[in-house]
Amino acid sequence: MMDNDQMQGYKNWFANYVAVYTSGREECMMVKDEHTRRVCQNIVTLAKDLQLSLPDQYLAETIALFHDLGRFEQYKKYGTFNDSISENHSLLAVNILREFNVLKDLKSSEQDFIFRCILNHNRYKIFEPDSERTVLFSKLIRDADKIDIYRVLADFYQDPQNHSSVLNLNMPDNHEYSAEIMEALLNERIAELQFAKTTTDFKLLQMSWVYDLNFIMSFQLIEQQCNLLRIMNSLPGCDDMTRLKK
Repeated sequence: MMDNDQMQGYKNWFANYVAVYTSGREECMMVKDEHTRRVCQNIVTLAKDLQLSLPDQYLAETIALFHDLGRFEQYKKYGTFNDSISENHSLLAVNILREFNVLKDLKSSEQDFIFRCILNHNRYKIFEPDSERTVLFSKLIRDADKIDIYRVLADFYQDPQNHSSVLNLNMPDNHEYSAEIMEALLNERIAELQFAKTTTDFKLLQMSWVYDLNFIMSFQLIEQQCNLLRIMNSLPGCDDMTRLKK
């Protein structure tokens, strides 16, 4: 079972690893570092609300700490956070954890569990054959991640000069949107990234994530933080958008 000393060791390793990428104070790297720390806070809040044991809270926080580990090398190597034109950042994270043997104090089965949840965090859907426990922790990281992505992108849309357009996957900033994405939302389904071609599409895609949230506390946090509402309010005015907001 995981304890506080292990958790602190992982946090120290993460801080040292990320410091190499954030030493130049590049905005995108700083945003991802801050995002990771907030996702850790979110997942602990969710785990406590579910009354998970303290070792399981540490386990959930470990998954959150490393879920975006691949983002730093991804951006350094490719200059993008778009997996489709670079590489899967979840797989990259797992490979880095393996390369540096970060989880060497855990049993191989525990390491594999963490890897599995990290790989599940950005999938369109959780890998179905996974065990009930893996599904639970995968849902935790997926929710915790989405909650803070809403914050990151709401800030970006409010003042796009604050961050590089890489946060928006370099999509053209216009009011056009795809029928496929609008249809998904109106039918209460998660939209697919392959249909996102514009900034408006990307906003709608993010809004569709509410159909993939798993815990009551997730909805409560999103409502409290008002970031989903901020994204919604940045949409263009038209009949489809009015219908969607309702």
